Amino acid sequence: MYPSGVAGGRNNYHQALFNYENEYFQFSQGLMPIEVWEAKKEALSFFYNQCRYREILNIRKTFFPDGLVKLIDSLQDDCAE
Repeated sequence: MYPSGVAGGRNNYHQALFNYENEYFQFSQGLMPIEVWEAKKEALSFFYNQCRYREILNIRKTFFPDGLVKLIDSLQDDCAE
């Protein structure tokens, strides 16, 4: 069990990942303009580099579409040691 502040942060991170997964699907189906998708990729880079939540991303990535995983893996990793 996590303290409330930690649990809230983890829950928010999960929610952000659900949103990005949905937005990737919209983009892949041609339902999102490229300009919007490019802006969302910039924001995804910010979430990717929230190092304290990397474990969540690594677990969730196993359920993402291959294209989204490739995109995430191509982002600059500020958490690498």
